[in-house]
Amino acid sequence: MVEKDAGYANLSDQVVDLRVDDHEHPIVELRRLYGLHNAVFGVTPPEDWVAVDEALAAELRDRLARLGYDGELGKAFNDWAGTENLEERVDGLERIDPVVLGALRKQSGSY
Repeated sequence: MVEKDAGYANLSDQVVDLRVDDHEHPIVELRRLYGLHNAVFGVTPPEDWVAVDEALAAELRDRLARLGYDGELGKAFNDWAGTENLEERVDGLERIDPVVLGALRKQSGSY
């Protein structure tokens, strides 16, 4: 898949290049890989992002601490997102991409 400046960090035009040539179940594997690609590189429309109020900020702090990311919330959140390759889906902490929020909730367990 190709789109002008749509590659990683806008450094190329190549959006997706997935290969499953020698996989035993190529269609299943292609779906799995495309799902991973979408989670990391997909774009959620800004109007679908979730506002981070005090309650959500407290939840984020708690979940990040459970995963070993203590300290200032913005730094802890950015460090976690970078480790999970979700940094392209982060733009401050006033609003949060629901895909990122879901990934943090899943990784940090039930609340």
